[in-house]
Amino acid sequence: MTAAKNTSNSAMKPESHGRRILAYVVLIFLTVLCLIWFYILFINATRSNGDLSRGFRAYPSNHLGENLYNLFHGTLPVGRGMLNSLFVALATAALTTYFSTMTAYAIHAYRFKGRHAIFTFILAVMMIPTQVTALGPQHGTGEQFHSADHSFDCGTDRLLLHEAVHGQQPSQGTSRKCPY
Repeated sequence: MTAAKNTSNSAMKPESHGRRILAYVVLIFLTVLCLIWFYILFINATRSNGDLSRGFRAYPSNHLGENLYNLFHGTLPVGRGMLNSLFVALATAALTTYFSTMTAYAIHAYRFKGRHAIFTFILAVMMIPTQVTALGPQHGTGEQFHSADHSFDCGTDRLLLHEAVHGQQPSQGTSRKCPY
């Protein structure tokens, strides 16, 4: 009797088998949806400008080497931009890890007043998406942002964006107004 129980428990029920197949079909479909854009990116990277203007074709062309040469030897400093991005990413990751580790150790190892409140605040900040926090307080009501004369302060993010795009800070006359 125990041998019969073991064989019946090890066999899958038909409804759970169907659910598993359905789950795999849905997951494979979602995987293809996510990965198809990388395929399209690669295919378009192998095509010339004329090929791109004629529409999408599912097979690669033979212009990949020419496109890569134009990318790295053109007027835009793509290689320098990649090195800058790598430096910023590594520095950000290292500093974030360092300070997060120190903060976590302090919250865990030491007992002090407000420890639970600080921990709750850190968790709450982590739950808010970065895109929302990047907007800043000037977008709170929408009235300041959509004013007719654009007389609100830009904030540091907009000034840094202006400097990055134009290579200089806004002129003195526009320092209190947003140039956008």
